[in-house]
Amino acid sequence: MTWSADDGRGNVATGVQRVVVNALSGPSSLIDAIRQGIVQLQAAVDQSQADISQCEPAAECPVDLGPLVASNDELIEMTHAAAEQDDRGAERYAALLEDLESARMYILEATASLEESNAAGEADPALMMREQAIDNLAAARAMLDDAVHQVETLEGELSPTDGDEPTDGASDDDSPGPEEPPGDDGESAADEGGQLGGCSGGGSARRSGACGLGVILLFACVPVLAIWKASRRLL
Repeated sequence: MTWSADDGRGNVATGVQRVVVNALSGPSSLIDAIRQGIVQLQAAVDQSQADISQCEPAAECPVDLGPLVASNDELIEMTHAAAEQDDRGAERYAALLEDLESARMYILEATASLEESNAAGEADPALMMREQAIDNLAAARAMLDDAVHQVETLEGELSPTDGDEPTDGASDDDSPGPEEPPGDDGESAADEGGQLGGCSGGGSARRSGACGLGVILLFACVPVLAIWKASRRLL
């Protein structure tokens, strides 16, 4: 944007201003924008104090404090917007809003004092009112300093916590290990089956199966042999 000023006597001054509009979403983005806006307002307040101190007591002081009020009002609106988007509640933004409202009040008082100094018409009353305006701006600066602290606190509360969240699952030590091979109990049972079938040293599946079949044949053949012997005696 190009601004121009004309004093009506042929003197024209121009200035170029670059305006950047950023889309904001969520309380985190708004809080970051508020912090940057406060820093810019602090610099503007410091510049206004320096400009007022350079004004001649007997002359009108052309310092305009209106932009400071407008910037402060914008910060207040952004703070309300961040509070509305934050699910934690608007009470967390109360201290920040109080600081910004206090800064706005001091800037308005400085504006009134500066206007009175321009209307005084005499050097001493004008100088006194301008000193009062500078003091009011210093008080506004102190409120903005505290506002920066409040913003940093809000930013810290929105930051993710460090460290991993604890898991409620089992640890690695509690995880089931590999199945252990059959111990002595399993081998002793196989050995007993082998000994019943006339086998020794059981333990493998093949040997256990063979010995089991031998046991079945043994008990099946005993009655057949007894019947055969008895029949021979009768004959």
